[in-house]
Amino acid sequence: MSAGGGSRYQSLEDALRAHRVPLENHRFIAELMAGLDLEGYSETSSYIKAVRADGGPALQIASGYTNGFRSEDEIVSRVGDVERWPSGRGSGLWGVSHPVHSLRSTGDAAGGRQREAALCPVCGSVMPLSGVCDMCA
Repeated sequence: MSAGGGSRYQSLEDALRAHRVPLENHRFIAELMAGLDLEGYSETSSYIKAVRADGGPALQIASGYTNGFRSEDEIVSRVGDVERWPSGRGSGLWGVSHPVHSLRSTGDAAGGRQREAALCPVCGSVMPLSGVCDMCA
């Protein structure tokens, strides 16, 4: 057991699989975590806890969202202009919706939403959710 919750996962990918996070969200979440100084990922009953090495707020990675970012910029700098919202967890914290989620919004009576993939205007490849073409970058 770790101090931050349940058992520690060997990798983010192991944690995402164990929590049955939709495959469509794996790359997006990996991009969110890229460059963050994290000690690791711990198991909880309802989300994956990503513990920051500097003692800052832990990130809560759920199936359809990640919560606990220090600012909007911490999100936008990693994945671009995506659906994000002020967190109810603490003052100044932010959350982001994953591409596949069941969060309710006023314009979507069914509840589930997916971001549509865009095509690169240069080569025509399907672009990742970051908006930067892997083929042209």
